[in-house]
Amino acid sequence: EEYSSCMYRIPPTPGDMFRALREQQNKSWAQVCVVKGKNLTKEGESKADLIQALECYKQALDLDGENAEAYQGRGATLMKLSRYEDAIPEFQLSLKYDPTNLLTRAYLEACEQFAENRRLFGRYYTKVVKGPLRARKRKKDRKKEKRKKKKKKKRE
Repeated sequence: EEYSSCMYRIPPTPGDMFRALREQQNKSWAQVCVVKGKNLTKEGESKADLIQALECYKQALDLDGENAEAYQGRGATLMKLSRYEDAIPEFQLSLKYDPTNLLTRAYLEACEQFAENRRLFGRYYTKVVKGPLRARKRKKDRKKEKRKKKKKKKRE
């Protein structure tokens, strides 16, 4: 009579149990880092906040290298920093670990489009779009300076 292999199950060793527990703890801590990074990305008002968010995602990936949310968060943060070419591989890795995530797929498509537009229209964008914006800012700055000078003359 043949016996099934499950009848001769070998109990896990303490080392195996320790590794499984450590892996579970790492995944939990990675998720904490991802949440912190997401909050910094969403509510961050400065470049320093976004760089700190990238650091949180790095910590999460150090703990759990297959965390699709961390890769997605890194990609979104890099997009917010206008680093589209750097964001594309992050979204691709996120899709590798979670191929069903539609939001990541949408981010990737948008990022690829931004990167392509930058490649095609980079000089045009800088001259035609940013040029007038900078000119308007300079004009506002000059008006502020004139007002300050007028106030200063009135005081004298």
